[in-house]
Amino acid sequence: MSVLVAVALSMSGVAALANEMPKEIQEKVGLKAKIQGFLGLKKDEQKAKTEVKLDDKKEEAKEKQELKKVTAQEKKQQQIQRFWDKMEFRLGVLIKNQGKLADRIEKKIIAMEASGKNTASILELKAKLMAARVLIASAKTALDDGSKTVKDLDTTDSKAALKQVREINKDILEKIKAVHEALVDVIKSINDAKSSPTPSPTPSPTPTQS
Repeated sequence: MSVLVAVALSMSGVAALANEMPKEIQEKVGLKAKIQGFLGLKKDEQKAKTEVKLDDKKEEAKEKQELKKVTAQEKKQQQIQRFWDKMEFRLGVLIKNQGKLADRIEKKIIAMEASGKNTASILELKAKLMAARVLIASAKTALDDGSKTVKDLDTTDSKAALKQVREINKDILEKIKAVHEALVDVIKSINDAKSSPTPSPTPSPTPTQS
């Protein structure tokens, strides 16, 4: 007899034995099997819930870590922005004062022109003042561009970010220095023009009698 045949006969014998059991016992056996099956499902369900909770905790921990990074990044950005705001205010005051000085110089040139000073000197002064105003406008533009750059600055590397802010500040200061030199040159030229004698008007030729 083969093994398969023996197993088949054994299973048929078990089935026949189960059929010969009293109905009450059969029901109890069936109920027990159902309970065991239900408990098995409950265990699987509980296991699944536990796994979900663990995944949720991992995800929550990951989100908290990301939030800390974002918060730290925002703090760096705020610190760098405050650092720039102080420099921006100081640079803005310097540029504004240079604009006021240019206005005062222009009034002096106008007064000199009205008093009949050398026309060539007046034209030279006006040209120099115009060049200084161009430099002032360039410094203002650089300051505005610097503010935009700092606002959008990547602060992941705070040292590199601060270095870039300092470079922007240095560049604007160089422009302000150029404005200062140009204005000083105009003032010097005004003083030179004032010290030079005012040319006397050319007398009209006396008509001769023929």
